[in-house]
Amino acid sequence: MATSERSSDLQITSSHDRQKNSDDAPDIWVAMSYHVIVIGGSFAGLSAALQLARARRRVLILDSGKPRNRFAQFSQGFFGHDGQSPSAILANARSQLLSYGTVSFAEDLATHAAKSDEEYIITAASGTVHTASEGDLHPD
Repeated sequence: MATSERSSDLQITSSHDRQKNSDDAPDIWVAMSYHVIVIGGSFAGLSAALQLARARRRVLILDSGKPRNRFAQFSQGFFGHDGQSPSAILANARSQLLSYGTVSFAEDLATHAAKSDEEYIITAASGTVHTASEGDLHPD
């Protein structure tokens, strides 16, 4: 599948649509399991991740590093940040999120999403597989 920055290109299947790898298939690296995987690390994604981090959830922010507003020189009408560059706002937000030990970032593009019985499986363009579990929602 050709990758794209647009989330509409993300393929979503249920567990019965997933295919097993043959012996000839390349190895797939499975990362740590999270409570939540946020796809897209721009303003909305980082805002959601902040609230989840404050609730002590293990959060992965999966982001291609190419926000839709990357061509804008300034952000207008964003309370407390009016006139700042979007990249400066994002850098500040990421810095604040990293103070929470439960937040991780991965620069990659989500290409496939699936749901099994108790977990969500997100495959990235790099081949990395990330999982989030419904059954593990109690804080550590």
